[in-house]
Amino acid sequence: MPTDDHRFALIGDSNSAGIGRVARSRGIPFLGGPLSNGITLDGDFFDVEDGDFLPRVDGPQAAGFTGLFKAGLPILSTVGFNTQRIAQELHHGFYRPRGLDHSALSDNVLRQAIEDYKPGTVKFYRAAVEEGCDVYAVYSPQRFPEPWMALALRLERLLSGMLVEMGVSLVDVRPETTDEAGRLRPEFFTERENDQTHASDVWSAMVLDRFLDDAGIGVMA
Repeated sequence: MPTDDHRFALIGDSNSAGIGRVARSRGIPFLGGPLSNGITLDGDFFDVEDGDFLPRVDGPQAAGFTGLFKAGLPILSTVGFNTQRIAQELHHGFYRPRGLDHSALSDNVLRQAIEDYKPGTVKFYRAAVEEGCDVYAVYSPQRFPEPWMALALRLERLLSGMLVEMGVSLVDVRPETTDEAGRLRPEFFTERENDQTHASDVWSAMVLDRFLDDAGIGVMA
């Protein structure tokens, strides 16, 4: 339930967890947090009821999103930017068996793949904007296995373009955190052993700072 103290709303997959940790460590109150894993959030994970967000996911965390669309708070979201799943499935199921690479498919075909693989993502951002929310989406940390790295980056570019067309803003720390090939630099990797996807809380802090600045949210030092 939103309160007068909340400065923003947060929703997403595991990439949103670090952002929430950083905000809590700074004493910045927010609504929401991680809702579910990326695969769940690709699907039909919510309804809109009386103009508000109603999650379909199981677990006590769902109660923390009451009022998400009605709170009047800027929403920071990592929903949908688990593009490695689509990239991996296309790589193994389409490209590799045919001896092709991702250039074999047009941008329009890949946009349709995003619509098909991520109906919940597309529905969420469209609904939030239609309900008058100020929505900010976060690029993934840019950590992908090399075989489908280029395709994942291309999918993120196309997804971000679709969101901008809807009226969503993008929080982008890639210039400060990636190398010349677009990969997350090692100093921003999570310290969790055998984790080849996530970034550290240093990355999360940079995302939070950029979002607060872009959204014009002032916080006490």
